[in-house]
Amino acid sequence: MRISKTATSSLLAAALILALPLTAQSGPSASQVSEVYDAATAALEQADYARAVELYSEVVEGGGSRAAAAMYWMAYAQERRGNPAEALELIGELRNSYPESAWIDDADHLAAEIRGARGQVERSDEPEDMRLYALNALLHVEPERALPLLERIIRTDEDIEMRQRALFILLQGHSENAVDLIAEIARDDSDPEMQMYALRHLGMFGGDRVQGLMDEIYAGTTDREVKGAIISGYMMSGHAERLYEIARTEADDELRVLAIRHLAMTGGAEELWQLYDAEESVEARKAILGVMFMTGHSSRLIEIARTEPDIELKRTAIQGLGMVHGEHDEDGGVDDAEVQAALLDLYRANQDQEIRGSILSAFMMRGDATALIDLYDQTEDVDNRRRIVQMLSMVDSDEAVDFLIRIIEQ
Repeated sequence: MRISKTATSSLLAAALILALPLTAQSGPSASQVSEVYDAATAALEQADYARAVELYSEVVEGGGSRAAAAMYWMAYAQERRGNPAEALELIGELRNSYPESAWIDDADHLAAEIRGARGQVERSDEPEDMRLYALNALLHVEPERALPLLERIIRTDEDIEMRQRALFILLQGHSENAVDLIAEIARDDSDPEMQMYALRHLGMFGGDRVQGLMDEIYAGTTDREVKGAIISGYMMSGHAERLYEIARTEADDELRVLAIRHLAMTGGAEELWQLYDAEESVEARKAILGVMFMTGHSSRLIEIARTEPDIELKRTAIQGLGMVHGEHDEDGGVDDAEVQAALLDLYRANQDQEIRGSILSAFMMRGDATALIDLYDQTEDVDNRRRIVQMLSMVDSDEAVDFLIRIIEQ
């Protein structure tokens, strides 16, 4: 039975270190995307929503590690421009394209507020919902009057979901008073659920003040969960430098790995390679290689797959090559033909069956039926042929189907 690309992705997701779409889009370099994203965020903070939509759209079209965040903020900017239908459409695209993204919860909250403002309230008979919808509307026209009302809901003993929704509305305000309140909640360990929610979303604000607050809380706690929430906040704000520093110096291995994963999501390829070169632990090196595919930095993965003496690291690099697609660029990406050629060279140069199995898996993940068929035709070994047929059964292409039929009819 053939497995579709969607089903194949689902099967592979459990094996990935961080569940994300398997293929990286071709497009601008990571540094260019970062510059456009920062410019879009600046436009958003200045309430230039039309310009923000335009710039975030470029980031989304380029794909990569910031596409999901850009899609969320693009939806937010459209809502602020008075285009709720476009905002909801973008949220739907975000759910479909990045179902495991950290931005999905925020997008769902935003969608609920938009539908409420449009009168599409599923539970319109519940006064709590209507209060939040009204507060969201008030925040748009009289933010300073909305703030104490939101604070009252956040401080009460109401349902935690209600309080988090109120906090989410507050996060949209981007005012100095809103930052003050969020900072107070983020420091308050007597209300851990709200504290975690605030810490994870602090990065939505940006700016030196919020960055300093996150640094202060991180340095002043030994709580792993609190530190993990702040690391997520650093990822949301795109602070690759801070993530790199944590990955380099944090004593807790679990937090180091979390920082490495989030560093990859910000597109920090250069920082990740610096960590890799300085790292002595094989497990830490595996963690770095396991997320490097997110940056599209395939040339260095090819180098490690060719030269790394440690079998596990070599196999991890090969696995990464199965998940990168794109074009040759200045940031270390190579095109699909170069990756195919490198994997074929590695297959022929290695007799180790585990290495060869990893290469065949990489071709399967790339959907490269042509390479698998070529290798089948070049070998007489029955076990190798069986492996290749197994991989072809998971490639969703007419070429693979035709070849399998050819074998059956022989």
